[in-house]
Amino acid sequence: MAQPIRLKGAKELNRLFKKIGADIFNAELFGEIGAFMTTSIAYRTSQGEDMYGDEFDEYSEKYAKKRADIGLPVNIVDLFYTGSMMGSLTWDASDEKVEVFFMPGTDKSGVENSLKAYYLNVKREFFGISDVEREEILDLAADHVDKLIKKG
Repeated sequence: MAQPIRLKGAKELNRLFKKIGADIFNAELFGEIGAFMTTSIAYRTSQGEDMYGDEFDEYSEKYAKKRADIGLPVNIVDLFYTGSMMGSLTWDASDEKVEVFFMPGTDKSGVENSLKAYYLNVKREFFGISDVEREEILDLAADHVDKLIKKG
């Protein structure tokens, strides 16, 4: 005959989750995710890697010469020329979502940061969430829930 399973503390656990349920996904968690993603995108891009962990295609010979002539590195394709585009990478969080985006503005040549990012991303997919980053985000969420449980 099967023995019933009794979970001691189930009522308290249910009450705790009801209490924190509305707070599990909030601006604090989404802010952590936004800060993580902007940092991660900027770092891996500076290392010459796309969102899949692959190295960017090399600069064309003509463009590499132009970069070298003004003292910019050509050995790593880091999508950095004026610093305006990556400097405009930011995030905005609310209780419902996080948005990672490029703030409006132009570089010194007059090119819109968001347009530059869009067209660079067509050839070199740097703006997105990698599988590794997805796992990190899940870890951030799990840590957030752990903190809420301990607080509750």
